Amino acid sequence: MDFYDAGSMSSFLISISHWWRLPDKNGGSTLVVSVRTADAQLWVVTYTILVGLIFTAACDLATGLVLILFRLGESGTRHAMLVSYYNGQGPSGTILPMTGYIWHALWGCKSRGKWSIDWNALRASFILLLLAFMLLFGDVTTKFFLGGRALVVANAAQANPDAVFYPDFDTSNQNLLVNSLPNTIVDAFKGLTPQAISQASARVTNAGERLWHRIQYNGNGTGAQFDYQYTLTGYEMGLRDAPGLNFTVRGTCATYHKSDGIIADKFKNPPSPTLPETFEEVDTYPFYGNYSWSNRVYLSRENYTVPWAYFMNEFDNKTLMQNVQYGGYTFMIVPHTAWRQSKQPNPQPDPWYATEESPAFVAGKIFNPEYRIKRGRPALRCTQNDTYTYNGHKVYHVDNLSKLPGLKLSPFISQAVFGREFGSPVFSKILGNLPFGTLASTPYFVPNERRLDATRVSLNDDFRELVGMSFVYSREVVRNTVLLYSTLKGRNYPDFKNAAKGYGGPAKNADFFLEGTEVAALSVFVIIVTPCCCAFLWLLVAWKRLIIPRTKIDNEGIIARYILREYGLRAVNLFKNLDEELSKKRKFSGRQTESPYIRDLD
Repeated sequence: MDFYDAGSMSSFLISISHWWRLPDKNGGSTLVVSVRTADAQLWVVTYTILVGLIFTAACDLATGLVLILFRLGESGTRHAMLVSYYNGQGPSGTILPMTGYIWHALWGCKSRGKWSIDWNALRASFILLLLAFMLLFGDVTTKFFLGGRALVVANAAQANPDAVFYPDFDTSNQNLLVNSLPNTIVDAFKGLTPQAISQASARVTNAGERLWHRIQYNGNGTGAQFDYQYTLTGYEMGLRDAPGLNFTVRGTCATYHKSDGIIADKFKNPPSPTLPETFEEVDTYPFYGNYSWSNRVYLSRENYTVPWAYFMNEFDNKTLMQNVQYGGYTFMIVPHTAWRQSKQPNPQPDPWYATEESPAFVAGKIFNPEYRIKRGRPALRCTQNDTYTYNGHKVYHVDNLSKLPGLKLSPFISQAVFGREFGSPVFSKILGNLPFGTLASTPYFVPNERRLDATRVSLNDDFRELVGMSFVYSREVVRNTVLLYSTLKGRNYPDFKNAAKGYGGPAKNADFFLEGTEVAALSVFVIIVTPCCCAFLWLLVAWKRLIIPRTKIDNEGIIARYILREYGLRAVNLFKNLDEELSKKRKFSGRQTESPYIRDLD
């Protein structure tokens, strides 16, 4: 399942001398070397030729074994069969003659004038036919799998350490980090984060139902509670040395009633030299009843904008991180959907998109829809728990990854990338960095008419979209250090340090791999074994053809049997060719095969 596109070739570590282990989904790994895809095609062609040479040698050796092991006895049919196999010069040239002998053994034999089956000839024909099929099938399938996934294991390569970049934020003082958000460094980083979120949104749409086979999600358009759960593996995230790491997110979000504290109020705008004092309609959402920490929805200001949502946690990230140690994240998602206008009413009493008649509606007036979304839409109260599992051991916060026994993860990934990206719910990244355009209702808002199609939107669709984006965004956080954030590398920002160097040096931090059509990972085992096997078999062929005939032998043993039969068959073929050349006609017409005459078939 592919959710992302690879970057330029500079993102990959390409070197024929650099061998590395590519993990697989089942927890194993393959020793590979990464090359360009164009070069991989040349490798496949070369090794297909080598496979052809391997089976050419195997057929030659198989013919020698048949000459040694095939029992002739006093059967003329067996003699003819052996000659046919020898003349076939390979499995494809043997199949038809052996099929003819099977037919002859079944229907062409008589005993005492009556039809009978030549069981000995039938058995021998089947053996030779099976050998021919095995060689032919092995040749074809080996070439097929070699070009499939035997030589080219995957389209993947290790990340280039020189291309890895991630801003080195000072997380030792969380308050300083929060207070420094407007500075140039963080602003530069935040300028790219929405791109990652936008990519996640597009990939959710492109993945379709494949994505939702990975996410457990319960909820409905008019319901008040949504449960979600998904698990990402280290393999999916591209972790080379920790493919078995499981990152599980479980959460529940539920709407709550007005009695829980939504305040419908009017906000007083101070007068100006040109405008009188005015009052503005406002919905105020306190955080779990805490009115000192609340979010306001200014209805008249927002009714012409795309519907969006606000992520709200307890005061600051420091408090949120501390609460994680005691059972998970607690946060709210506040809807900014009220007073969006619509030509049609929502047929469902949706929590976020229930409609009412617009008091400003005037029949016949353009851009003046008859309906609008009700104010006081309930927020979602959410709790979320994260679990990191490796080899049966669990921790419940990203800061505790070092406590997982045997986990091989560079400090750069575990502390810098994971620490910042997963130190709070991913919803906070999505809604905080790109509030507009993240809800499923976005495509149904017409900006130039300032209206929303209320018949096509629902809280269920919005929240489902957020969960899908959270999954895909989390899947890409490591790869984005090369594919996205590397564009900031080398910019002259004050104190703009690369966390890859700050956490052990870039050479130690490229412990993850990228996938892309530009590269291919070749199996080192196949690269080494194939030419060695080819050389070994052809050495055996050379020994059979050049060395054995020159050795001192007698008329006993398998070597003598091989030499006598091969030279005998050569003599028979020579006699056949000379006889036909002199007589100018075929003397073997009507036989079962093109084999030379030896004696009448039994």
